[in-house]
Amino acid sequence: MRSIVLAAVLVPAPALGQEVLLRLGDSLPGGAALGPGTWLESVRVAPSGAYAVSGRADGDDVSFFWGSFDGGPGTLLRSEATIGALTQLSFDVRFGMNDAQLAYSARSMDGAGGPLRAGIWVDDAAVLQEDEPAPGTGKFVSSLVFASGITTGGDWTGAVALSDTPGGGSFDRALYRGNDLLYATGDAVPSAPAPLGDGIGPGTFSPNGEHHIVSTDVEPTPGQPRLILLRDGAAFELGGALVARDVPVPPSIGGRNGEGWFRFFARDVNDRGSYALTGDTNAGAGEDGFLLRDGVMFAREGDTLDGVTLSGRFTSVALNSSGEMAFVCGLLGSEVLFFEDRVVLRSGDAIDWDGDGVPEPTRQ
Repeated sequence: MRSIVLAAVLVPAPALGQEVLLRLGDSLPGGAALGPGTWLESVRVAPSGAYAVSGRADGDDVSFFWGSFDGGPGTLLRSEATIGALTQLSFDVRFGMNDAQLAYSARSMDGAGGPLRAGIWVDDAAVLQEDEPAPGTGKFVSSLVFASGITTGGDWTGAVALSDTPGGGSFDRALYRGNDLLYATGDAVPSAPAPLGDGIGPGTFSPNGEHHIVSTDVEPTPGQPRLILLRDGAAFELGGALVARDVPVPPSIGGRNGEGWFRFFARDVNDRGSYALTGDTNAGAGEDGFLLRDGVMFAREGDTLDGVTLSGRFTSVALNSSGEMAFVCGLLGSEVLFFEDRVVLRSGDAIDWDGDGVPEPTRQ
């Protein structure tokens, strides 16, 4: 497994050390150097070892994906292009990949000087575009379109806003896996306290697409929570209670002193259905952050792991196929990367910038 530099974060293979794959100053094939104005935004790694980074190049201001489908040395995978009548103008930071395909959101111009359209793409195919019929809803795709990934079987996943007419306003939301409609505004979902609202998110899916976790709101109902999570077709429950804003966190899973769930940040789920979730409870500052794995609190803000006292948010988390976990925790203005309960990298650590096997103290 290789390592990927993404902005100031290095994501390494814990047992094999780090290897810088892309850095500012490198040149993309057929493109300008990645100068100081370049943005390196999101990173994805597929179970096969395929990897990609999204970014926006300095100088020509063009969105791109860089990486490798076979886990080898990286190259330019794709950048903005004219495909049929659509000229792509920008890529959203959200995207997904398997070992042969990229799924992503892009804004495009339809024809010479034509209207701008948001849409979801798989490689060169515009699979769902603004103003087209939204499958299974009787409505049309509106201007808010978010691709979240692509399964190992090639099904794209993503959320779209819906309107009653082409070009109309955005009122409802729908979540898809390929052309299969999973959830839409107004749906009654098992164990949910009310029909789904208009805040259905893009969701996090397992690589095979069989498992997912989605954040959403529900229609206002007196005495019931508004912000909930969905998991594999039903409202997410733990310890006999909803995982939803202001609902008490069960002591059986690690809840403290009657605290309630408050907000949810990063999440991941693997093909076996194992999951990890980060967020805050409504406990006091300095003790509200949490990292949950498979229904049990793994770590809390204020805990000590590998000699580090955890402080701030758990900002990202990832699971491998065995359920082992890597995560990042903020720490008083810096960040620490953990693999399980072991520190792997922290802000300020020296890295091997030039690939000679020796960390450069000036590169941190």
